[in-house]
Amino acid sequence: MENLHTIKSRFVSRKVGKEVVIVPLVDNVAQMNKVFTLNETAGFLWENLNEGITAEKLQELLLENFDVDAVTAEKDVQTFLEKINGLKD
Repeated sequence: MENLHTIKSRFVSRKVGKEVVIVPLVDNVAQMNKVFTLNETAGFLWENLNEGITAEKLQELLLENFDVDAVTAEKDVQTFLEKINGLKD
């Protein structure tokens, strides 16, 4: 899987209400025909992607900030990471 911080650097993002909108960049130009909207939980995970973050740390952050159990947090993080890794510019 590509480095999580590297994936994030290929997009611009803006928080809109409880959602986060992300747009891929190609040669530093936004590709407005490929806009993705993340729900509150996915947006939270997106905002916390940074250098050195691990799936385990993302799970801990979900547990600390949302009313979810450990199994749900693990599943949500796994699904999120699979989906963002599949986003192509």
